[in-house]
Amino acid sequence: MTDEAVDSFSHPAAGSARARHAWWHTHAVQRLLREPLLHFLVLGALLFVINAVVVPGVPKERLIEFTPEIRKSLINTFTEQQKRAPSPAEIKRLTDDWLLNEIVYREALAQGFDKGDDMIRDRINQKMRLLIFSNIRPSAPKAADLQKWLDAHRDRYDIPERISFFDVPMGKSQADAQATLKLIDAGKEPESVRLLARSYTNRPVDTLTAGFSKPFVAALKTQPLHTWQLMQSGDGWHIVRVEGLLPKRAVTVAEATGPMVEEWQQDDLRKKAAQAVRAMAKPYVIKGATLP
Repeated sequence: MTDEAVDSFSHPAAGSARARHAWWHTHAVQRLLREPLLHFLVLGALLFVINAVVVPGVPKERLIEFTPEIRKSLINTFTEQQKRAPSPAEIKRLTDDWLLNEIVYREALAQGFDKGDDMIRDRINQKMRLLIFSNIRPSAPKAADLQKWLDAHRDRYDIPERISFFDVPMGKSQADAQATLKLIDAGKEPESVRLLARSYTNRPVDTLTAGFSKPFVAALKTQPLHTWQLMQSGDGWHIVRVEGLLPKRAVTVAEATGPMVEEWQQDDLRKKAAQAVRAMAKPYVIKGATLP
């Protein structure tokens, strides 16, 4: 390099002149750098890079995604089987069961239970469930546990309101029903009327609605005891005589201990099994639902 070249390269004045003509000092580039759209694109790219570093990709076999389509399918199946839409609590239970089953199924596949086996997914799930339940035992409930269980499920154990009565269905004719009632009151009813009589003993009141009607059952509870009365239901006229009405009664833990302990322990087993499945779920990433 010549002395002139060295002098030109290192001289401050010469360097400043070249800097003024650098590409990033052009008017077009400066205007582009001030564009909000460019800032947005750069920020988006940075977030994408950060997300890729902080949240690495999940292998397909470790991704469990509860999609809206799966949720809809569960609700449709429930509605078809039960002839009604599920409640929010029942939807939560359906979701929980689906997740637990999916985790069990994935873990069964990971352990090779499907190798050389043409059985469907439910059979594989059954094999894993047998494995899980063979390793857990129910706890012995304490008195406080049983009381809490009873308070939460009183509809299963409390003695419902019950009624005892005779019913003589008379059909659509009110005149015929009134004439027959007079014969019964006089003790002169024919054998054909006696054969029509039906006896209901200690029947839970709520179970009568389907066979009669809600207004009929409500009125039945107000009838005087041991007196024949004429009443109308959805299917026609009835001559009834109420023999007894027992109010609903809340049972104590001691009264329901037998069946209640069994149900409590079944629930305890289910919770422990779910806990075991949750432990299996740790390697998985679940999207669209929350593991119970």
